[in-house]
Amino acid sequence: MKRLILHIGVENTASTYLQQTFANSRDALRDAGVLYPHAPGDTNHIKLAVFTLDDARGTDIRMMAGVGSPEDAFALRAGFFDELAREVSESSCETVLLSNEHCASRLIHEDEVRRLKDMLAPLAEAITVVVYLRRQDEAMLSMYSTAVRSGSSQRLSFPSADVIAARFDYEKLLQRWATVFGRENIVARLFNHLHNGDILDDFAVAAALPEDIGWSEPETPLNTRLDAKQVEYLRILNTFFAGAGDQSHLMRRGNLSDVVAQIKHSGVPLALPPGFAEELLQRMRASNGAVAREYFGRELPVDPLFGEADFPPAAEPYDITLDEFAKITADVWALKHKQSRYLLHRLREAWKARGGS
Repeated sequence: MKRLILHIGVENTASTYLQQTFANSRDALRDAGVLYPHAPGDTNHIKLAVFTLDDARGTDIRMMAGVGSPEDAFALRAGFFDELAREVSESSCETVLLSNEHCASRLIHEDEVRRLKDMLAPLAEAITVVVYLRRQDEAMLSMYSTAVRSGSSQRLSFPSADVIAARFDYEKLLQRWATVFGRENIVARLFNHLHNGDILDDFAVAAALPEDIGWSEPETPLNTRLDAKQVEYLRILNTFFAGAGDQSHLMRRGNLSDVVAQIKHSGVPLALPPGFAEELLQRMRASNGAVAREYFGRELPVDPLFGEADFPPAAEPYDITLDEFAKITADVWALKHKQSRYLLHRLREAWKARGGS
């Protein structure tokens, strides 16, 4: 009997690390009877969310998946579904593993989740949905950093009611997925309380994967955490890259965020403004309590779902000085120049290897 494991995030819970490990370990997974297919995306299975979103939404992640418009997405749906089904049917693996964190954050309507289930249902007799929940104040801070790294120029502010409902209300999130896939098929895990303190070990337990998989983890850190100075530097630069969110904007920025992340400064850690963490967790208390009772059979002190709220020090938004901005810019320029020289060297070596002079 084929079974399918669907990992839906949430965002900012080491999903990129997991997906890169799954992609690097495709052969080892296949030897263990687990297929990590190519059709939804080579590493991140972003097409799962792209092709089940309502056509009027999700422009940014459609571009990430190489789809230019809602019309293109509609035209490509049938082909994508057929490709995925063919890959699964041709595999001798009894388990199919899918992973995309945008499923949790972007499929906010029940009909979108149902569209995804209708697509996946013919592929396996049993589907298990695995979702990681992160304490909301930590998720808010990580979400802001990710937004700036992706091109946002907005300052950190307390989330609106719509954002809170879509990103931080875990009771509504789990209800939506349980209604469609069945409560018995939902496995909720706490990102703050991992098995052996390791996300990969925890996921293997949550998904009931074989214990002897020879994982190939990423060699370099992924989504390195930025400090307050780096985030503010990027945020200011982003204001000068017009057209945030479109393809040309992404091309103009290039790997700017990755370069800035490589520049080491002794800046202060990125932090929420005073009172933000306490206010958000207070608003989420009823929701967290419902999740704690339904999925974990207990309530913890202070916060019913995540337990003791050990808040990191709060801080007002970082004000970068002109000297700091200039220093980071000089370091960015030097690193980009080094990268360009290395690329030119590689091209020359390749040309010589092909008989060029």
